[in-house]
Amino acid sequence: MVHADGFDRKMLLMGTQLAHESGLKALLLFVLQELFQSVQKHEGIDADAEAITIIRCMIRLDLRLMAENATDS
Repeated sequence: MVHADGFDRKMLLMGTQLAHESGLKALLLFVLQELFQSVQKHEGIDADAEAITIIRCMIRLDLRLMAENATDS
């Protein structure tokens, strides 16, 4: 999706929502990382706030994935 012609941030937001609703945490983490890369290209207070929010989401998701992996072992 990221490398598709006509790619925009709306596609990432849709992918984030679908991955979250489906419980696909690994896909959600990837989409959040790509969304973060997209936000980094913009400047301003809004972009900084979005970047911080995305980073917080990625950290929380990473912690959940590590907890799940620890219980699976």
